[in-house]
Amino acid sequence: MGLAAEVYAEQLLPKAHGLPLWIPEPSKFGEVLIGDVGYVYDGCFYRLFNVTHPPDDDVNQGGVPEEFEVLEYDPCLLHRVDQYLDAGVVCSKSVARADVSAAASGGSSVVANAGIGYRFSCSHDQGALLILKSPASQEVVHPNRAFRDYMRKHHDSWYDFARRRGLDIQPGHIILVRGWVKTSEWAVAAFTDSGKNHEVNFEADAGPFAKASFSVSYSSAVSMSVEHRTGPTKNVKETQAHVDVQTGLPQDQCVFLSYYEIKSRGFWTKKKIRAAAEPQDECDDRPPGPDASAGLDSDGSSDDSDIDEDRPRPRFVDSLNPVLDYILQNSDAQAAIASDDDIRRLLPDGSWPDDVSSFLDVNKPHITVDSSMSMFSLFPWTHADHSHL
Repeated sequence: MGLAAEVYAEQLLPKAHGLPLWIPEPSKFGEVLIGDVGYVYDGCFYRLFNVTHPPDDDVNQGGVPEEFEVLEYDPCLLHRVDQYLDAGVVCSKSVARADVSAAASGGSSVVANAGIGYRFSCSHDQGALLILKSPASQEVVHPNRAFRDYMRKHHDSWYDFARRRGLDIQPGHIILVRGWVKTSEWAVAAFTDSGKNHEVNFEADAGPFAKASFSVSYSSAVSMSVEHRTGPTKNVKETQAHVDVQTGLPQDQCVFLSYYEIKSRGFWTKKKIRAAAEPQDECDDRPPGPDASAGLDSDGSSDDSDIDEDRPRPRFVDSLNPVLDYILQNSDAQAAIASDDDIRRLLPDGSWPDDVSSFLDVNKPHITVDSSMSMFSLFPWTHADHSHL
């Protein structure tokens, strides 16, 4: 499951819809909401609390940090698109849809009352695909200073709150949700191993996607692993989500997540020093695990030097990490904040680079630091002749 979630996210990130979630279902804490503070683990988002709701709200029944303040922002910044993604398939560039069939009138569109079938072929070692039975909606808060300033002010308390609850997590993995893409029924698959020339068949009748079936076939003798999931896997009795008119199910399955992330210079410097000392994986690329005691100094502050580097934990696929590193490397900012929208706006032709770090080094986007030299501001253009807006 861990490898599949990683490959799935990496392969669909270039679609620029946000972070692809291998597990779109709501966690036991509820469906994803704008203003959620939480973390992604093994392809699922987990809420710690929500900063746009008061402490006594049901979504904050697990508690909030000390000196909690509600995040207030202009509601004009919040936008919803009811048919953001059409029903059908979203797949990586290595995956091709070889055949599409529908029981209703032989059409190629996905409809709720017809059987559907897809056949996919993957031409590379890895690939991923998402099937939407009905259109997916998007809700997102447009770029603004309110979210960034709030995160800068309160992120330390969020980290303290998480560690006091026993969560083994790196500071940068605690994120602030700014948007989502949700649907009602879905299927996902990830090609996770070596091999080429292989096919995946997906078949579903008029019933729920959760009862659909994947079949795997190989056109040559290759070693290939294909993992897949369908959902929703359980019924949610109480939800505030919009009900899908086609499926009659709540539209609470989050297939893409948009968020803000922060990285401080102190943690970044420590990581660079350790990386220079000996080769190892970047520790802040790993998601939280169950061990609550690792990495805590006697005063409760973070010290990742004692964390077991060999502990097998799936990696948090984080497209923002290269952006945050670029800011800290090329400015005097003491911390950097970025969102997935920053990367998308740096790509004028819409094409996602194979190596984000190299793309930033070559294009050298402009960085603006606020007057206190404590945080960077948004840099929307890759060309040097564009000034900061």
